[in-house]
Amino acid sequence: MALFRDSLIALLAATGLITVFFLAVKALFGKEKDLCSPVYLVLPVGEKTKDMERAVSVLQHFRREYGGAARAVVLDCGMQEEQRRMVRILQREDPLLEVLQEQALLAEMKE
Repeated sequence: MALFRDSLIALLAATGLITVFFLAVKALFGKEKDLCSPVYLVLPVGEKTKDMERAVSVLQHFRREYGGAARAVVLDCGMQEEQRRMVRILQREDPLLEVLQEQALLAEMKE
């Protein structure tokens, strides 16, 4: 029984020392990198887009699946005025819904 107890104490001490060692190495030499890249859920909307309200609701559903971390973006690919009006209504319900032009989205994704 004493051998088992001593083995367990040695195991816990070794894992503790290894953890402290790796934390020290990471603190000294590790660079803080964002391991999670941002998630963009993009809905391209143009003149031929039909049933946009359903598409935006699916987009919002996927964002909820990611725990709200994903950015929901409506990509303006030549939206008509009625589509813009509908997006503004949807933005009142969900202020995190963004409308971006293609160039602006590409610039944000490069950052």
